[in-house]
Amino acid sequence: MKKILICTDSYLPRWDGIARFLTELIPRIKDDFELRVIAPKFDGSLEPIEGVEVIRIPLGKIHAADYVFPKIVMGSIKKHIKWADTIWTHTLGPIGAAGILLGSRQKKSVLSFIHSIDWELIPKSLSGRLLQGTMHKFTKWWARYLFNKCKLIMVPTLEVGGILRKNKVTTPTKPVFLGIDIDKFTPTKDKDKAKEAIGFSSKDRIIGYVGRIGREKNLITLYRAFLRARKQIGNLHLLVVGEGIKDLNKLLNNKEGVVHVGSQDNVIPFLQAIDVYCLPSLTETTSLSTLEAMACGVPVLVTRVGLMRDYVMEGKNGAFFSTFDSYMLSKLIVDMFKDDIKRIRFGNNARNTVTEMYTFDKTVKDIKLVLEVF
Repeated sequence: MKKILICTDSYLPRWDGIARFLTELIPRIKDDFELRVIAPKFDGSLEPIEGVEVIRIPLGKIHAADYVFPKIVMGSIKKHIKWADTIWTHTLGPIGAAGILLGSRQKKSVLSFIHSIDWELIPKSLSGRLLQGTMHKFTKWWARYLFNKCKLIMVPTLEVGGILRKNKVTTPTKPVFLGIDIDKFTPTKDKDKAKEAIGFSSKDRIIGYVGRIGREKNLITLYRAFLRARKQIGNLHLLVVGEGIKDLNKLLNNKEGVVHVGSQDNVIPFLQAIDVYCLPSLTETTSLSTLEAMACGVPVLVTRVGLMRDYVMEGKNGAFFSTFDSYMLSKLIVDMFKDDIKRIRFGNNARNTVTEMYTFDKTVKDIKLVLEVF
């Protein structure tokens, strides 16, 4: 059985898109491959996966935005690199970078999965234009250097493959489109009861966001749009599920009409309760949270970034708004709540979009094929 070492700087109990992806994937492939995971030792408990060893790296003192970097001693993971047939990285932080560098040095088959364009994501998550510009240049150079040491790069969209080529990454790419577990993420049979189950009234109208609270997520635009829309829509609430930068957390806490529940292991009850999902993000590749909301039968209002340009269909399952345009977003929110039939139709169409094109079963199948070959 092939031995695969998964190297990632993002893993549970810290929730984000990468952690959610690996949590769904690993149980589905653990019987086909012998797996080990190297990940940071974030605060909180970690539910073990039977048959999968997790090596935890202690956190250091360096941090950026809401992320604390793990300490990395190359020697501490060298023996695990030696054990593996294939090194599979998911990040370019200390652990992911060490996996690529040591794996290529030991002539291992090194694969990488790109979850975000780091030179877009990292600068946007920081404050200060000088720092953003410096990090953009450095991250672009660092990503090019590391990716060119890989044997293959899995990309979630064709566009990402093109971006890599423009950045002089010569390693071959393989598109692996991400999907959702449509048997787990399903519409509620009773929206009123779903709202009451998480503490709302059946009469409340809810717009929601699920994910990290980072600068690149641009939640200030969503908050401003909510304030404007609330003047026209009675009983309107903004539900935010997630944690992140302290200053942004404060923006959402103790605000009238805003319910901030923090990070949740199970986001499904919250997605089933909301009426409209909003993502004002500045940068995305796939946006699993948007697909999860759609799988739960929720119409979406999003910025025109990443793969959302393909699966969000204007006037059918959702709508687009311009980055930072809180007025446009507020107008879309109001329109959604003024036409219940339209909103329900959009939600049904959203569910159909995911079930027809973005199932996790297909993602797992495609990943298994790559791992078996490489």
